[in-house]
Amino acid sequence: MHGEVSAGAADYVRVDSLEAAIATLAKGPRTILAGGTDVFPRLQDRPLTGAILDISGIAALGTLHLMATIGGLARLSAGAR
Repeated sequence: MHGEVSAGAADYVRVDSLEAAIATLAKGPRTILAGGTDVFPRLQDRPLTGAILDISGIAALGTLHLMATIGGLARLSAGAR
């Protein structure tokens, strides 16, 4: 499933496969949302804006672990659910 929603100033896409996520990112940069526990608290009472890619529907990712950050880029590792 590949869902696209445009609500207000947010361009929200939710994917359920790695292929769909890669295809979406190939179209341009997006903030990656995987649950929102880091994004939503930063928003406080402001609306979600910008280009968002929700990867929480990708079962193949299971649990993500942050391995390292280098120059603003994150290296993620997928684990089993």
